[in-house]
Amino acid sequence: MILFIWQFIFVSDVNRNFDIAGRSQNYMFGFVYWGSKAIILFADTINTTTVGIVAYLMMFIVFTAGFISVSNKTIKRTNTDLKF
Repeated sequence: MILFIWQFIFVSDVNRNFDIAGRSQNYMFGFVYWGSKAIILFADTINTTTVGIVAYLMMFIVFTAGFISVSNKTIKRTNTDLKF
């Protein structure tokens, strides 16, 4: 996400590194559809940079939910194993 923001917000089109810009976009393609659907709820037009940022935020939310879920299962399993 940091590379995406750096390449598409802070760097002009002339100075953009296409290798870094391309790799930062390919990572989020699975969430672009849902990101564009979320943007349609709040705006009339779709900006590709905004879709990318929303897609990254959705990926972060999914990762955090999965991490918390697995962490809670591990803690519960550890607590039940410690009982004598």
